[in-house]
Amino acid sequence: MTQEIHQPSMKRGTAEAYEKAKDFVFRAIRPEETEQAIAIEAVCFPPNEACKREHMIPRIAAASDFFLIAEDPRTGKIAGFINGIATDETAFRDEFFTDAALHDPAGRSIMILGLDVLPEYRGRGLARRLVMRYRQRYPGRRLVLTCLERLVPMYARFGFRDLGLSASVWGGEAWHEMDMEPLSSPCRLKMLPEDLTVCKVESMADLPLDRDFFFIGKTDEEISLVCRTEDAPARTLRREDGWRGFRIQGVLDFSLIGILARISGVLAENGIGIFAVSTYNTDYILVKAENFGRAMRALETAGYTPAED
Repeated sequence: MTQEIHQPSMKRGTAEAYEKAKDFVFRAIRPEETEQAIAIEAVCFPPNEACKREHMIPRIAAASDFFLIAEDPRTGKIAGFINGIATDETAFRDEFFTDAALHDPAGRSIMILGLDVLPEYRGRGLARRLVMRYRQRYPGRRLVLTCLERLVPMYARFGFRDLGLSASVWGGEAWHEMDMEPLSSPCRLKMLPEDLTVCKVESMADLPLDRDFFFIGKTDEEISLVCRTEDAPARTLRREDGWRGFRIQGVLDFSLIGILARISGVLAENGIGIFAVSTYNTDYILVKAENFGRAMRALETAGYTPAED
C-alpha cells in the first residue's frame, strides 16, 4: 500500500534535486519515534487504508531495521518513511499489514507496507529517494508493493513492474501489485591513503612521469594532472590541493552500466561534490579532504563496503 506523491519534473535539473536532497538524513527508525510514525500514517492515508496503531507498534518493534525514515535535520522530525517486512513468500497478502510475526529478517523479498511523505515535503523527490535508498540498503532482495491504479505510472517511473491486480483487498480497495528486481550487491571501495592534488600544467615536461601514481589528461585546450600532493610539479598554471580518493575495487567490464552514476548520486544526495577519473580497469572518485569521512559513511549507509586489500 503506497500513497500518491507528486514528483518534481526531471526538467528541473539534477543540481536542484541534489541540493534539496541535502535537507534529509536517512536512517532506521528509533523506538521513541513510533508515535510520530503513527501520526504521519494517519495524515498520509485515509482511515480505511492507514495502518492502525495496534499494528504499527509491533511492526516497528519486530522490523525497525526495515523501517527507513527521512529526518529533517532542521527540526529533528520525520519528513517521510518507507517500511516493510521481509519474507520468502513471493506474492502480497493483507496479513502482512497486520501480523508482524510474519517478518523473517533473512527473507528474500521485502513487502513494502507503506511509503509516506508529509504534505509539506512533497514535490521534492523524497519518495523516490526513499525507494532508492531502501533498495540500496537491501541489495539482493526483491521489493514488492501494492498501489491504486492511478499510481501505477508513478511507481513504474521509480523502476517497479506492474504485475496486475493483487489479491489484496486492504481497505476495501482494488490494488495493483508491483515489484522491483533485486539490486546486485554494491561494489567494494578501496580508500587511497594519499593526499591528492589536481592541477593544470603548461608542458608535458612538467609532469612527474617517474612517479608510480598519477593521471594525465591532454586535449587541444589543456594538460591536466592528478597526482599525490607530494609529487605535484613546482610549475603549474592552476593547482588545487586538499583532495582524497577511493577506487572501485576490481576490474569493471565495459558492459556495466550506472556504477559511477549510483556512487555519485549517493554523494550528491549528501551534498558532496566529486572529481572522477576512469582507467581501463576501474573508476577513481576524488572528494575534498574535509568531506572524505562523511562521503565514506554515506556510501557505507547506502550498502557499499570498504575493501580490505
